[in-house]
Amino acid sequence: MFSSAQVVLVASVFLSLASVLAAHPRRAYGRHALNAYVVDWDVDASKVPYTSVDHIIYAFGIPDAHGNIGQFSGSTLSSVVNGAHKHNVGVSLAIGGWSGSIYFSNLVKSAGSRATFVKNLVNLVKHYDLNGLNIDWEYPASQNGVACNTKSADDTAHLLTFLQELRSALDQTFRKQHVILTAATSLDPFNDRTWNPSTQLPGFNNVLDQVYIMAYDINGNWNSITGPAAPLYEPGHGLPGSGASAVAAWHKAGIPLNKIVLGVPFYGWTTKTSHNGLYGSFSKTQIPGDQYDTKSRDCGAKVATYSGEFQWRSLAAQGVDQSRNGWQAHYDTKTQTAWAYNTHKQQLVTYDDARTCEAKAKYAKQHGLGGVLIWSLEMDDSHHTLLTSLQLVR
Repeated sequence: MFSSAQVVLVASVFLSLASVLAAHPRRAYGRHALNAYVVDWDVDASKVPYTSVDHIIYAFGIPDAHGNIGQFSGSTLSSVVNGAHKHNVGVSLAIGGWSGSIYFSNLVKSAGSRATFVKNLVNLVKHYDLNGLNIDWEYPASQNGVACNTKSADDTAHLLTFLQELRSALDQTFRKQHVILTAATSLDPFNDRTWNPSTQLPGFNNVLDQVYIMAYDINGNWNSITGPAAPLYEPGHGLPGSGASAVAAWHKAGIPLNKIVLGVPFYGWTTKTSHNGLYGSFSKTQIPGDQYDTKSRDCGAKVATYSGEFQWRSLAAQGVDQSRNGWQAHYDTKTQTAWAYNTHKQQLVTYDDARTCEAKAKYAKQHGLGGVLIWSLEMDDSHHTLLTSLQLVR
C-alpha cells in the first residue's frame, strides 16, 4: 500500500510531466526556411548538399485513378531520406506535379475515394520514414493544367476537406512527430466555384504548415511579348504577375506571411527573337533550350514540342551570365531578374542568377516569409552558386 505522501508525490510527478508535454507539443522535423526539390529522374543521394538546405521535397509520387501512388524509385527516395536524416534534414514527398495531377479532382470528390487516398499517403509516410507531404495539384478548379485533368467547380472545397482528413489521419498515426503538410500553388489563391481566384480561403491556414508559391514560369511563349520568367516585382508592359504580388494575394486570402514560401527557379526560358531586349515580339515556334530540353507532349496535346527551358548549370557552363560565346548578359533592376541576348543566334534567355536569388532571399527575410523554395536542386552548377546565394534566408 502507498502512503498518502507517496500518492501525492506520484500525482505531482504525473501532473508535472503532463504540463511539460502540453508546453512542448509535437514538433516538425528540422527547419524549413530553405526548402529544395530534388527530382526522381535526376538525383544522386550521395551528392545532395544536405548541410546547405533545411528541407528536401522529393518529386514526384503520382496518384492513379484509384489513389495508389507510384512512378518513383523507392530505393532512391530511401537513399535521400537516409542521407538527409544523417544531417537532421527532413524530407517530404511531393504528390502530383504538372503531369501528375490528372486524377486529383476525382480522388478528393467523395468520402470513399478520399479515405483510400489518405490511407495510401499515410502508409507512404510510414514506409519511407518521411517528415512531410507536399500536395502539388496543378490546379484545382482551373483550365490552366494539362488538358486531361479531371476538374470540378467544387475542387477547392473538396481539397480543403481532403486536407482536413489527411491532417487528422497524420496526427492520429504519428504521435511523436508533427508530419508537415504543404501545398505547391500558382501565383493566385485556389479558384472558387466561379473558376476565379478566391479572395478568402478560410480553413486552409488550419491544415497547411506552409504554402509553396511557384513564382516561376510567370512569363513565357504563351504571352504576346517576351518578359522575365520569374520577376520578383511586376515588370509592367501589360505583363501582370510577380513573386511579390503572389505573396500579397495569398496573404490577403488568409495565409499568414510566416507560412508563405517564395519559389525560386534554378532555370530560365529561351525564345527566338530579333529584338535585343525584353518586351519585344518573338517567334511562336519554340526553340530548344539546353541539352536537357527534349521534345515532350502533355496529355491531350497534339504534338510534342520543346519547352525552351535553360537550366542554370547550362547557362553557367556556356558563359551566358559572363557575356561569353556571343552572349551579352544584362540585369533588370525593376524586376530583379537577369536576361541575356545572342545576336548571332537571335536568341533571348531570361533567368534567375545569383544576384536575383540573393534579392529574393532578402525579400523573404525582410517580409517575414516562411522561407524560399528551390526548383530544382540538380539545375545548379557544380559550385552551388545559386544555392549559396540563398543561404542568407536561413
